[in-house]
Amino acid sequence: MFGVDEGVLASFTISAGESAPISVRITNDGKQTLNNVHLLLGQDDNPLSAPNGDATPPTWFPTGITIATTTAGCSGGAILDCTLGTLGARRSVTVDAVVNTTEDTPAATFMTEGVVSVAESGNDNGSNIDTFSAQGTMTILGFSCDAVSAYRPGNSSKEVSTCALGDEDNTNGQSAKVKLPANLSVVTLSENAGAACPVLGSLTCIGDEVEANIEGDTTGDVITWTIEVVLNGQNVTLNKLVVVHTADDGTTTTEISLAKKNACKTASSTNCGSASVSGDILTITVQTTGNGKTRLLG
Repeated sequence: MFGVDEGVLASFTISAGESAPISVRITNDGKQTLNNVHLLLGQDDNPLSAPNGDATPPTWFPTGITIATTTAGCSGGAILDCTLGTLGARRSVTVDAVVNTTEDTPAATFMTEGVVSVAESGNDNGSNIDTFSAQGTMTILGFSCDAVSAYRPGNSSKEVSTCALGDEDNTNGQSAKVKLPANLSVVTLSENAGAACPVLGSLTCIGDEVEANIEGDTTGDVITWTIEVVLNGQNVTLNKLVVVHTADDGTTTTEISLAKKNACKTASSTNCGSASVSGDILTITVQTTGNGKTRLLG
């Protein structure tokens, strides 16, 4: 009746402090108008219930998790409660919601559930089933300033970043961001302190290694990386900066010059980039073929 497939909600993993979209599509497959269409979306405390017919209502999400939507007739908070009215024959309605977490949200995995009731009575008495449910799984990872897992499907923002330089939890003086291709939605981005520095002549590493694991990416995908580093008075020559990109196989490396002559000309350009300094902050942007690991040297 609704969800990605009938009886299924999207399942995802995000870090504490991240948000994730979740959509419920309710379809009237019958020939009669449905009345009193009502949706509850929250935590599933009874995951063993049948997917249709005897679904128990979901309960509130745990502390630190809220859900919100701009859909008319809905109210959010620890649970989403929507009074949607009537739904004509062969018609559908979609509720697009956002699950929000805080940095203090505890790490956990639990079931999510959407329950729709329809018709005048709103219960399952009689021969016609008028309550339907769909389930999914939500995994929350503990907060880290240097690593983030995100779920960005559809029209969600495709930019995912570690803590900003000005964040009080940022202790390594670095912030990293990747932009996912439009058709991909799952990523884990991390700054790997202590990773070995590639040997490249007399150049030395600046900042920490940055790793992006984007689910479903290939070498045909263009990945845009932006890295900011606090220089702490260190002098750098922009035209001599190089990014070493290591592909998913862990062995294929590409040296990408950040000299002006190698600036990216289009969004589809690869193995190109640029660098600038503002005050004591060095910012570099580089476009690679697929994800993997990047390391800045200068």
